[in-house]
Amino acid sequence: MAFQHSREQVTDEDRRAMLKALGVAGTAGVVGEFTLGDLRGEVSPETGGELAAMGEAIRNDLSGRLDASLLASGLSGVAASIESLPALEAAGVPTERGTAYSSLTDEVWPVHEHLAEVGFFDSAERHLPPFSPEHISTTARQLVGSGTLAGALAEVGFDEAEGTSLATTVVNNDAHLAKWKPTGAYSQDEVEEFNPDDVAPLHQRAAEGALLWIDGLDHWLWQNRVLVTEEMLSDGVWDIKAMLGGYYLLNRAAHDVAEGAISDETLTAMVTAGSAAAIISQEHLTFDLIRVTDEMRAPRGGV
Repeated sequence: MAFQHSREQVTDEDRRAMLKALGVAGTAGVVGEFTLGDLRGEVSPETGGELAAMGEAIRNDLSGRLDASLLASGLSGVAASIESLPALEAAGVPTERGTAYSSLTDEVWPVHEHLAEVGFFDSAERHLPPFSPEHISTTARQLVGSGTLAGALAEVGFDEAEGTSLATTVVNNDAHLAKWKPTGAYSQDEVEEFNPDDVAPLHQRAAEGALLWIDGLDHWLWQNRVLVTEEMLSDGVWDIKAMLGGYYLLNRAAHDVAEGAISDETLTAMVTAGSAAAIISQEHLTFDLIRVTDEMRAPRGGV
């Protein structure tokens, strides 16, 4: 499918594409609108196989290196940030430059720096395949069939419709995700003056990019306040929620590895899904809020 950047609305075409990717198109038990919960009984998660081998390799790399306490505080921090988003949206476009948006990531950056330091992102890039339609659909089947995705997103305030929308959007943008490549792929493409030491691993770029976009919104919104409508801000806040939701999946995967509470298959799927959600949502943010067109901007002169 072409790159999709609609907000929470899911069309019939989107639903059909999602069902096809999950291998349940035409299933009698799934008709019309559906939620991730409706799909769980129709999708069989993988046991063993390639997902397990990838997850086992990541787990082995990280053995004894993860700080479970720090990762737990990160989970609480993401949850608190997402909980604060309705009030942030209700406050409207900032009339003064502040820190309301950058404060959303205060509890996340220490986790991110820890994950980078212990090699979490290096390991993910080394052992996981590049984004591809096949890998995205395989990991989606794992998370939907096991109920893990719906459960994790519900922990941080995604209702059934929101969780289903986020999952559908990520799965249906599988071809677009493939444009984000592992560091080594750029070298193989002979990018001019390319130095792999200057480029972070793929999953780190995905996660860190989301955090940096959020951090930059205080200044951007204040600077462009005369252009921003309530609809644009609302769409942008949804994109922030989706980015933080993606980071929660990454954080949760790392935390559960530290606690020995995640299967190898689910580890692979959670890292893939969290990174993919962060990528798609930060790109949506640029369409919904940052790249302001004449059609979407607030009226000149306030009329």
